Amino acid sequence: MTAAKPAGESICIGCGLCCDGTLHATATVQPPDEARVTAAGLEIGEERGRRFFRQPCPHFSHGSCSIYSARPGVCRTYRCALLENLEAGKIGESDAREKIATAKGLVAAVRKIDADAVTPPQRTALAARLNAELRELDGAERERAAKALLQIAMLEYLLNQHFLKKKDQSVAAEPANNAA
Repeated sequence: MTAAKPAGESICIGCGLCCDGTLHATATVQPPDEARVTAAGLEIGEERGRRFFRQPCPHFSHGSCSIYSARPGVCRTYRCALLENLEAGKIGESDAREKIATAKGLVAAVRKIDADAVTPPQRTALAARLNAELRELDGAERERAAKALLQIAMLEYLLNQHFLKKKDQSVAAEPANNAA
């Protein structure tokens, strides 16, 4: 008989919003973890004295981490707000999975508009571009741009309400934030 996976672990597998760039543009690297990060082939950047590696992580593939047993400490310890609420019993697993599915659907819709709109700053730039274009468009093109803006807004709202912690929300638009 195999032991059941903890609920948190089971919702993380297949989600990956913390690894694919959706939630964060970067993951902070602490000095004790630098060797593990570089051994994983991740390039460490630095900005304003903070060291990080960029998202999306190249080791995230098909809903899971290809270096799971050797993943960096920031990845081992990260808990999104949804996972914390599940672990605290504030939300059930089926509700958590529903929120993940909704988020992934919106992510797919946004990436269909612009495949390069992966991270929060990239989505912010896309929204700004669409807003500027909206003023110049009419008819079906204006409707297309307005729907795209709505999808981006819906995704950001969902991420802020259920996945990002309050401190993450205040830095989500910055290129290098303090979360995974």
